[in-house]
Amino acid sequence: MTADLDSTKKHPGFWTVVRQPDILKQSSKVGSVVGTMVVAINHGDIILAGLIPAVWKLVLCYCVPFGVSSYSSAKFRLAAARGK
Repeated sequence: MTADLDSTKKHPGFWTVVRQPDILKQSSKVGSVVGTMVVAINHGDIILAGLIPAVWKLVLCYCVPFGVSSYSSAKFRLAAARGK
């Protein structure tokens, strides 16, 4: 638990917690690994054929796991800080 979440202080908001460097770093790792697997599963045949899938689809393949990881990490940290 970080000093930002000390139980004697006012609890931070969701957006404050989700922007903490350790959460962003972990979410980036998860987004990179899981996003690459999703790209391989969903677009591997297109890539192997020498074509490029729509860029927005590739971006979403990485943004979705990043967002899920960020959200779940922040919610867990907030719940732990509030003693739930």
